[in-house]
Amino acid sequence: CEKPVIIYMGDVAASGGYYIAAPGRKIVAQRATLTGSIGVIIAKANLAGAYAKASAHEDAVTRGAHAGIYGDTVEWQGELLERVEQSLQQTYAAFKARVTEGRSLDPAALEELAGGRVWTGAQAHVNGLVDALGDFQTAVDLACVEAGLPDSRRVDLVAVAEPKRWLAAEPVAAAQLLFGRRQSQQIADLAAFVLDGELSNLLERERVWLMAPHLPRI
Repeated sequence: CEKPVIIYMGDVAASGGYYIAAPGRKIVAQRATLTGSIGVIIAKANLAGAYAKASAHEDAVTRGAHAGIYGDTVEWQGELLERVEQSLQQTYAAFKARVTEGRSLDPAALEELAGGRVWTGAQAHVNGLVDALGDFQTAVDLACVEAGLPDSRRVDLVAVAEPKRWLAAEPVAAAQLLFGRRQSQQIADLAAFVLDGELSNLLERERVWLMAPHLPRI
C-alpha cells in the first residue's frame, strides 16, 4: 500500500521547500511559517569588468553553441537571453503543475498565489496551500489518522537514520595482538573514551572551516 507522507513546515519552507512539500498527503505549518514563493528566478554575475581590472582572462573549453551560457564573462543578450527565459518558463510551468496536482488547485486560482509571492502559514492555510496549522505533534497525529494507527499517543517514532559514529576496525583485537591483553584493555578504554566522549561529539556534529588568512585582493 502507499505510505502516507505528512509534511511539517518549520520556520521557513518556501520556494524549493514548498516544491518538495506540495505532493504530500497533508501539509502542516506553523502560523508564522514563511512558505509559498512559487516561482523561479535566475541570475549570474558578469565578471568581465573585474577580470579586465585585474588584467586576468578566462579560457573555457565548451561543446555546443550554448554550452558556455553560464560563463563568468558571458552577457545574456539576443538568443542567449531567449534561451534563459525559455528555461525559466519551462521550470515555472513544471513547478505550478506540481502544485496544482499535489494540492488539487485550479490553475487559474493558483496564478493569484504564485508569481513568487510569500505567505505566512496562516495565509497559506486560508489559500489552500497547507491543510492545517499546528506543531510537530499535530503532524504526527495526522500521520496516525492517515496510516490508520491508534491516536492514543503511544505510537513509536522510528529514526530514519542512525547518528554517525566513528568506528575503528577491530581495535581491541589488533591491540591485543600488538601489546598484550592488559595493555590492550587500557587502549580499548582510551578508545572508548575518545569515541564516545566529547571528542566524538565534536567530530560528529561540528563542522570546522579552515580559511587561508592571506588571500590576494582583487
